[in-house]
Amino acid sequence: MATPAYVRRYGQPNTPEALQSHRLLAYRGKSGLQRWRFQRGEKSCHFLPQANIVSDNAELLLQAALNDAGILLFPDWQVGEMLNRNELVALMPDFTASYSPTAQSLWLLYPGGKYPSLNTRTVIDFLLASFGSPPYWRYLPQRRQE
Repeated sequence: MATPAYVRRYGQPNTPEALQSHRLLAYRGKSGLQRWRFQRGEKSCHFLPQANIVSDNAELLLQAALNDAGILLFPDWQVGEMLNRNELVALMPDFTASYSPTAQSLWLLYPGGKYPSLNTRTVIDFLLASFGSPPYWRYLPQRRQE
């Protein structure tokens, strides 16, 4: 994703290969620089980005992206609201992009057997209502069309 201003100035990449000629903002975590993974149908590819800015500080990278410095790959829970407000735009809609080779999940573990206690069920219901369905942070492309 990038800002609309970045896309107007540098163009919109249509394939993962086209990203190589763009300004990239990459996250380097404890396990090193994260690979950018793309999938379209059964085909997938991944690469280590040749980034203009590399940091282990996600907030710094996000601020750089919001200041038109380049293209960022972050999960929707981090940037979904900004995408929905058009502060950032999704790129390459035909592709699914991720850092991880497997799907990510959020789990709630609780003690007990088949049926949770009333207190536990209350917490579960509260969290489900708070997150919504789909979760409030999820990027919803149809919401952007006004």
